[in-house]
Amino acid sequence: MGKQIFRVGAFLLISCVVFGGSLPEVCQKLPAGTFGFVGTSGTENFQGDFDSSILGQIAADPQVKTFFEQIMTSVSKAPDFEKAFGQGEDALAFGKALLASPTVLAIVATSETVTDEPSAVLLSSPITRDSEQGKLLMKMLASEMAAGRIVEKEISGCTTFVSNDPNRCEPYYISLAGDCFLAAFNDEQYAVLQGIVSRPANYEIAGKLRDIPTLNEAFVLYCDFQKLMAMFSEEASNDSDAQEALEAFRTLGLADMQYYLFKAGFSDKNLIIDGKMKMSASGGFWNALGPVDKGLFNYADAKAIQANAVYVSPVELYDTVMGFIGHIAQSEGTSIKPQIQQFEEKLGFTLRDDLLASLEGSMMGYMLPPYASPELLTGGYTLMARLKTPDKFKQCMLSVETLVKSMAPADQLQISVQTDANGNEVHIWAVGLMAMMQVIPSWAIEGDLLVITSHPNLTKKMMERIAAGTGESLISNAEFANAMSRIPTDAFSMSLTDSKSQARQMMRMLQQYWPILNMGLAEKSIKLPIMLPSIEQYIEQMEPGISYTRKTHDGIEFHYEGTGLEATTGTVAGGTMGAAILMPALSKTKKISQRVVSGTNLKGVGTACVVYSNDYDGKYPSDFQVLVDEYDVSPDSLVSPRKPSSFDGPSYILIQGLTYAAPASIVLAYENPVFCNDDMVNILYCDGHVSAGSKDQLKLDLQKTYEYLKKPIPEMNW
Repeated sequence: MGKQIFRVGAFLLISCVVFGGSLPEVCQKLPAGTFGFVGTSGTENFQGDFDSSILGQIAADPQVKTFFEQIMTSVSKAPDFEKAFGQGEDALAFGKALLASPTVLAIVATSETVTDEPSAVLLSSPITRDSEQGKLLMKMLASEMAAGRIVEKEISGCTTFVSNDPNRCEPYYISLAGDCFLAAFNDEQYAVLQGIVSRPANYEIAGKLRDIPTLNEAFVLYCDFQKLMAMFSEEASNDSDAQEALEAFRTLGLADMQYYLFKAGFSDKNLIIDGKMKMSASGGFWNALGPVDKGLFNYADAKAIQANAVYVSPVELYDTVMGFIGHIAQSEGTSIKPQIQQFEEKLGFTLRDDLLASLEGSMMGYMLPPYASPELLTGGYTLMARLKTPDKFKQCMLSVETLVKSMAPADQLQISVQTDANGNEVHIWAVGLMAMMQVIPSWAIEGDLLVITSHPNLTKKMMERIAAGTGESLISNAEFANAMSRIPTDAFSMSLTDSKSQARQMMRMLQQYWPILNMGLAEKSIKLPIMLPSIEQYIEQMEPGISYTRKTHDGIEFHYEGTGLEATTGTVAGGTMGAAILMPALSKTKKISQRVVSGTNLKGVGTACVVYSNDYDGKYPSDFQVLVDEYDVSPDSLVSPRKPSSFDGPSYILIQGLTYAAPASIVLAYENPVFCNDDMVNILYCDGHVSAGSKDQLKLDLQKTYEYLKKPIPEMNW
């Protein structure tokens, strides 16, 4: 029952970020040991602001409301939902009722020892036993109490329902403390409840909420780094390894962080998000950040759906990272300088003083949608960077190309140079499958600007624009120019988003995969509506979205202003695509998805083998068990989803005696062909890549492998 409360509350709290109001009263009830929380201030306090926004208008659309009502009704009645949450519709109704009031889900330390697991706390107010939420709670508790899995107690003067199920190893309790609902997980001593009842109000967090003057609080995220570092410092006093880790944090500047506060609300049509990272000092890699050159946006293509710019001093960042790595290496009695010097000798230049010092620090990138031009059917990406010394940077890049050419197989990488209409060199890196997908990285230099794109045609087009010094850009549009004017000049990162184009693109993607998702969920007894509702009339109202981050006298500030729909639809579409691939909607899809998952398992094994080889003088492991015991490989990932339950043999076969020096074409491990009835077998090669090949191909590759090992090849009765 306790898990059900947490799951429902956390699910709704994190997913329903469009509701909220004011949180101070609930935050004052949080214990002093609170590390962080996510919260909402309640739909009853916020509905009006939300209704006027683009998201609110979409949510109020009759077609959209009917669409989601059908989904929620079907989900609440699905067997898997009942199993996970219990009481189906009652659990969902209780979760919604919680969100009607200010509610937080917090992580609280009930011990001063960092190794002790913290408690998870769900807190909501005002809720009483006789309120709507209280009645729903008592209805849900009734069956658990009747079965003896929950018992009612009086603790610290509060009615408390305590877990009493011997089959549950995690303790939890639910309490009604005055007008406050509390559910605590992993708090056997009731420290959280006693703290709420007996301790004075926690004004610290409530005060921090006022540091960000948003109009309202739809969603709040808070993390107290200072408390975490204090506990870590206490632990480090008796642990040399922890002391070294703490020093490393200080080197990076992470030990200077005090807290992070993130707030979201609504104003007019837009979702507004503001965040603040409070710091006691600004050292480490924070020193590498500085005001970005906004003028780079003049080169962003007018058809771009998103453009981002950032300033990072490459030399400052390098010094910080190398200081961190050097500190770790020194603590282990080693030095990284010889390895770096050896690598730089191969390159023919120094990383810091030649390559990185030639970069100014300002960079801008933009994304083009599919079909932006006839030659870019899959879209494209362009990155630009200002150079301090263009000639020096070019020399370094040419040296890199020479080294890479000498190391990479010709059938996997081809590097060539073309000349554009103005006589400029365009360097092209064609890599196998990427080239087949029309992703062909290329780079060129025009004046003091470096251009890197996903296709040579993009590079040539950008070079022409830079040389001409004129041309229509994203901010030639009045809407985007106005949006850009609202970004402060001292920002070290900034972004412009064509919300209309991005939302339309994501909706098209969602519509494309919706039928497959529908068929897949039907197997789980979840019936989705046949079609998605149209939201075109609301997309047409959207304005460009902006975001930026800047340094202040006491930390870092973040601001976002936009509809929020482009991110929302992107997340849904991405999840839908993943579900469409992995869910066995049809028999053929099921076989393909199982083979893909099996290949992913082998890919993970390959990564673990490389890590193992680094620790054992380049040797690969002799069996899979060592990867499970020492390298966190899950035993489940060593079982192929294609393996029949009646089959007693192994899912994967590892070839013994290989090292990291083996050629890329040598087989390291492969799926057991005995149960691969579709004749396609997943094969892991020594360079880490996985390929699905025929059984005949596997036999040829195994023959080559055992010839390399100078061992007799085993019998292959398959």
